[in-house]
Amino acid sequence: MPQVKICGVTTLPDALAAARAGAAFIGLNFYKPGPRYIEPASAAALAAALRAQLAAHCPLLVGVFVNETKAELQAIYDQVRLDFLQLSGDEPPELLAALHGRAFKAIRPKSVTEALALAASH
Repeated sequence: MPQVKICGVTTLPDALAAARAGAAFIGLNFYKPGPRYIEPASAAALAAALRAQLAAHCPLLVGVFVNETKAELQAIYDQVRLDFLQLSGDEPPELLAALHGRAFKAIRPKSVTEALALAASH
């Protein structure tokens, strides 16, 4: 069964609506230039409120990042209590490996061949 991630959530009402619509994952964007950027402190408050209201029915929370350092990823992961990290920039495979299964890489292949090559390298 497909699972859906609603990305760019910045408010509790939107997060609750996404959860009630069946989203398995909620994406919180920590890319500062992006229009849906959320400050880590605001994201932590949103996450705590969402978990308090939905308990076991809360979607998993995914932090979306672009070219952040491992230290910054870890700090926000801990502060917000994220479930996963999504690396959406030009992060090297070594960074993904260093995050020990807590992260996945977003790729944008232009062909099946490129998709297979990117998947193999990460």
